Amino acid sequence: MSKVRLAFDLHRENATFAGVVVMIWVAAAILTRALAGGPPRAVSASVGILLLVTLQAFAGFRHLTAVHVPLGTVVITLSVLATVRIWRWQPRQAATPGPTASRP
Repeated sequence: MSKVRLAFDLHRENATFAGVVVMIWVAAAILTRALAGGPPRAVSASVGILLLVTLQAFAGFRHLTAVHVPLGTVVITLSVLATVRIWRWQPRQAATPGPTASRP
């Protein structure tokens, strides 16, 4: 039984680490939006993932496996999709004026 207890302890530590990473993600998304004009979806996506991770932690501590496991799958899938979208995001280039014709 000690191996099972160790697995639960490791799972809890991993979940704590994931929660901290998501909080850093929220802060980074807000800073990127504020300072570099990042996409607004990055902020809403990170806050949404933070809410889902919080709900998943609650379900885990309450031993609601029927909610905890599928929600974990959803969180991982959405995190990967958001990461890919953010990774591929390119800031819009400022419009550069074209050559203007000189007036006679």
